[in-house]
Amino acid sequence: MNLYLYIPPSSAHPSGCIKGTIFGLVRRYYAQNTYRRDFVYFVRLLYLRLLNRGWQREVVRPMILDACNIVQRKKSVNATLTTPLETGNQDEENLLFLHFVYHPDDISRRRIRELYDKHLGTLLQTELNIDRPIIAYSRPKNIGDYVTKAKLHQAPGQTASIIMGRHRSGLDPL
Repeated sequence: MNLYLYIPPSSAHPSGCIKGTIFGLVRRYYAQNTYRRDFVYFVRLLYLRLLNRGWQREVVRPMILDACNIVQRKKSVNATLTTPLETGNQDEENLLFLHFVYHPDDISRRRIRELYDKHLGTLLQTELNIDRPIIAYSRPKNIGDYVTKAKLHQAPGQTASIIMGRHRSGLDPL
């Protein structure tokens, strides 16, 4: 029985949602595990669980490999940026964020951009100096948002790998 309720391939979620889920989990596994073998173990479990959920190997494998490469590259570069906007050459004042709650039957992002360019693009460019609109989606709230909050608590001075190592060998982690 597959009790890991990852998004199934037939879901009405946006296509990029599974990629974000995979990246977030891989990043968390990388941050929580001191030893590479533990990181690889949990990434492998993620891969197998997604396959059990119905995802095709050809779809999941490249996403997991990309996420692992990005996470490890960021660690090696030791990036200390606080926001993604600091990496680009755009100023925060020149961006316009259009934020919508996602629904699979809503108007497409491309159509929103076409309407923006047709009716508002030049006006906002000349009057407010808006260089680029960013169309962002968020998922609608579900019952899980109201009844659970997931937060990792770590014992002071001990990494999760040390605690899990003691747990696996039968020793008390505290």
